[in-house]
Amino acid sequence: MKRLSILSFLFYFLWLLNKNFLMWWDVTTLNVHTDKQLSSSKVKIEFVCGKKTVLYDGKNKENIPQEYGENNFIVTYDKKYILKFRHFKFNRRHQHSYDFYFYKKAEKIFVDVEINGADDKKFTEELKNMKELNR
Repeated sequence: MKRLSILSFLFYFLWLLNKNFLMWWDVTTLNVHTDKQLSSSKVKIEFVCGKKTVLYDGKNKENIPQEYGENNFIVTYDKKYILKFRHFKFNRRHQHSYDFYFYKKAEKIFVDVEINGADDKKFTEELKNMKELNR
């Protein structure tokens, strides 16, 4: 029993070192969920840091690049609604869990974004109608 708890502690310690400092393996995740009125197949998430990388387009596509500084995201729903936001990372080795929850409220589309890791961020934002932005 004691051996198991030592191994568990060692594994957790290595995982923690990897997540915040060493980056032996990538533990960054991106999760997309929707309420019953919306569909995750209509969600697209792009990462922009020098070049555009499609992270999610109805399903996970690419891993989130490990960059520090200003990490820009473009989130679209059904090619009609858009949200842009920035996540500032202080170290490229910091790995995070990115959770997106899309829902409809009063005929508008919102997203709850929760970023867990060394550079936490949490917010709720309305996606803007692209037609209205182009006026």
